[in-house]
Amino acid sequence: MRGFPKLTDNKGNYYVMHATETGKPETTAILPNGWTLKKVILKEPLIISPFGGGNECYYNIFGDNLGQGYHQYIFSDKYYPTNEK
Repeated sequence: MRGFPKLTDNKGNYYVMHATETGKPETTAILPNGWTLKKVILKEPLIISPFGGGNECYYNIFGDNLGQGYHQYIFSDKYYPTNEK
C-alpha cells in the first residue's frame, strides 16, 4: 500500500498530487476555506485515464503555493465539463 496527498474541496471534488518542486509532498499548503489536504493510504493503484476526443485531455490541473501540482480525478457534477453557461 502506498500513501498519496489527496485534496478535496467544499463541493465534493477530489484531486491527487502529481508533482512537487522539491520532490517531497507537503500537506501544509495554504488552501481556500473548506478545502483539505491530507495523506491517505491506497488499497489499490489509482489510475487516472485521460478522457476527451482525439488528442484532447480534459482534466483540471492546478498548483498550490508550495509549487505542488494536482489532477482532478473525481467530479462533483454529473457531467464534465458541465453544460451550464
